[in-house]
Order: sequence, then structure tokens, then C-alpha cells
Amino acid sequence: MNGDLKIRVKTATLLVSLLAVIYLLSFFSFSRWLFAGLIFVVLVLCSWEYADMLSLIEHSKGKIPLYVSLFVAPSFLALLCMAYFGSTVTFDVVAEGQIISRGLSANFALTGVTLGLVLSGFIVLFLGIIRAEESLERMAELLPFGFLPLFHIGLCGSLLLILTCFNGYQWIILWLMLVVFSNDIAAYFAGLKMQGPKIAPVVSPSKTLSGSIGGAVAGVFSGLIFSFLLQKVGIDSLGVVSLSLLVVLAAQLGDLSKSFVKRS
Repeated sequence: MNGDLKIRVKTATLLVSLLAVIYLLSFFSFSRWLFAGLIFVVLVLCSWEYADMLSLIEHSKGKIPLYVSLFVAPSFLALLCMAYFGSTVTFDVVAEGQIISRGLSANFALTGVTLGLVLSGFIVLFLGIIRAEESLERMAELLPFGFLPLFHIGLCGSLLLILTCFNGYQWIILWLMLVVFSNDIAAYFAGLKMQGPKIAPVVSPSKTLSGSIGGAVAGVFSGLIFSFLLQKVGIDSLGVVSLSLLVVLAAQLGDLSKSFVKRS
């Protein structure tokens, strides 16, 4: 077993254990905030990794905490909105009140995400202009690396966080994880065995067309198997399969864009 495969096996073992813990925790009333808190911690760690790579590109190690703050600002504002509006909005009918309260919480959280993205985007643009030192070429080189994590972590991470506002959120998150994991595992082994033409050799030399197709098939199949659970939250099998395909495509594009940053 080569070193890369050993790392993947260890990662898979850890993630499967995490899935089991998530399933068990979903039966407790406090799990909603535990999920949201865990997602936010993961986003902070991802932001730190991104900021570290960006500091190498910008030659400014001291700005890592600043960039971490910018990348997690949208999700932090979303979390604040969820906590404030989820606890302060009250109704006479408890069951109906909980549903309406969570709906308001999600709407205000989206507003917080939008505000955070706008503010962080302006600051990233401002920093890129300063670091460019009056060179348009240097600014064009720097800005994509500042805006990519705002999309990956600021927007997508915040939307993942907001999912916890809705009933059945644990099943949706579990489905997302299974689809992405099965795509990654199948893409690795399909690409290893079948080889074939490369998708983007400059960005990621190891990714092949066969691996991409194999990952897509596995991700969609996992979504189909899981669809009977998502029917509990009002999503039919065809919808789950369609969404699974979109998630697989997003995961593969995200992987390529992350490789682009690493190679740079």
C-alpha cells in the first residue's frame, strides 16, 4: 500500500467514525447547535490553511489572522443571526413558533452572509490593490487567490452552516458527506486502474477523465441509495439524484480550484 493510499484509508476511517457519531448525536435536542459549531470550527481550519497558502503568494506571513477573519466573517455573521433570532422570536403555539423562528433565523442568516461577503470582498480587493504596488499584472495575479476562499469558505461554508436551521438537516449533511466521499474514493481508484486522458494536467496531473466519470457514477449512486431517507424532508428520489450529480460536479471543480491554488 503506497503512502497516498494509506493516508486516504486513514482519512476514510476517521470520516466513517465521524459519520457514526453524527448519526448518534442527531437524536439529541442539542445536536443542531453542536452541528453548527462543528461546521464553523471546520471552516476556521480551512480558512487558516487557505490564508497560509495566500501568505506565501503575497509574501506576507503576518496577515494570516487577518485573512482567516475575512474568510470566516460571513459564516460568523450567519451563526450570530441564527443564535439571536432563533432564541428571541417567540410565538404562542410552540410547534408552529419553532418552525417560523427557524425560517426567520435562516433568512436573517442569509442576510448576514451577504453582508459578510460584501465587506470581506471590499477588504480583499483593497489589500490586493495595496500589495500589487501599482502593477496591474501583480493585482490580477493576487486577487483570484483572495476571492476563491471567499467563495469556497465564505459562501459555500456559510450555506452549509445555515442548513442546520431546517428540519432534517442532519440527513441532508449526511447525504452531502456520503456523496462527496464516495466521489473522491471512486475517482481515486477508477483513475488509478483505468488511467486515460488527463482533465487538467497543469493544475492537477493525477486527475483523469476516467476518475472523474467513476467518481460521478459513485456519487450519484450513493445519493440514490440514500434517497429514501431524504424523502422524510420532502425531497423525492429524482431530486436527490439530480442534486447528487450537481454536488459531485461542485466537489470536483472545488478540488481542481484548490489544486490550482496549491500549485501556484
